[in-house]
Amino acid sequence: MRVVRILIALVGAFLLGLGAVNALVGRPRRGLAYLIVLWLVVCLATIVPWVWIAAIAIGVVGIGEAVMQAARRPFALRRGPALLWATGLFVLNVAALVTLRTFVVEAFRVPSTGMAPTLQIGDHFFVNKLALRIRDIERGDIITYRYPCAPERDYVKRVIGLPGDHVEVRCTIVYINGVALAQTPIDLDHCTYDDLFEGADAWETIRCTRFREQIGARGHDLFQDARRTATPTPDSRDFPQADEPSPSCRGETSGDDVVPLGEIVEGSPAAQTGECAPQRYYVVPPGHVFVLGDNRGNSKDSRYTGAVPTQSIIGVVNGIWLSSGKRLDWSRIGRVR
Repeated sequence: MRVVRILIALVGAFLLGLGAVNALVGRPRRGLAYLIVLWLVVCLATIVPWVWIAAIAIGVVGIGEAVMQAARRPFALRRGPALLWATGLFVLNVAALVTLRTFVVEAFRVPSTGMAPTLQIGDHFFVNKLALRIRDIERGDIITYRYPCAPERDYVKRVIGLPGDHVEVRCTIVYINGVALAQTPIDLDHCTYDDLFEGADAWETIRCTRFREQIGARGHDLFQDARRTATPTPDSRDFPQADEPSPSCRGETSGDDVVPLGEIVEGSPAAQTGECAPQRYYVVPPGHVFVLGDNRGNSKDSRYTGAVPTQSIIGVVNGIWLSSGKRLDWSRIGRVR
């Protein structure tokens, strides 16, 4: 009979939740305390990703304690209050999970290398949705958003330009309102990353160059093409290209969705000359942000589809809680910038 009670406790823990199974063994207040602490820890994990381990530990300890209690004494299912507590805590747990996922935090997984080296294939990260309600989006933020050309798909990129900004990429150097974002070479000879292309069975090693880019006081690493040198040269992914129309969903959708998202203007506010000097810039429309991937040579971003509407932003990426791409990599767990 003891084995049966233990099995019921285990099944109840996974089907009904931590609080409900504690109520079933006659400890409803303990179950409620576990739930409250667990929710608070999950919220804290949006700021400190390592705290997610504490959330797992709390769940394991709570379930273990409920199983031990189940082994010592029979369930109180025949008593009305116990069943009522279990039902109430189950409903409360579901409501809290839905609320947290909708308004506070949501977990995503990286499927491509468009944000490498910051985010790599197999990285599982948290998105802080609450940040959108307490502050404005800033340059340098990493955001998840609904892809403008296919809203059912979620993308993750870095915010480079805000509404009204003039954005230009010339010789792989990004200009914001005529001011270049500083790029410092880190590795021009031995930079590589692993990629798993869609439909491929095996990983491929891709050569690259690695730079450090500075956006105000915030710095981040990025990948450039393997041919990039310390001296900038024209690149096929510079933006806008000569005689290039404004970026849009052209080629991916039909109808009104091909309306250009932003305006390209001839000339530049920067007083420079030469083939790498600013030539024509993109104006970020009101209510939009301009995003780029950190893997500049392998990223589908605002250079191709235009700016992202702010109402399409899901949240701000805070940190990685698991990295399970080509291999488990515990060193990648933590905040991202």
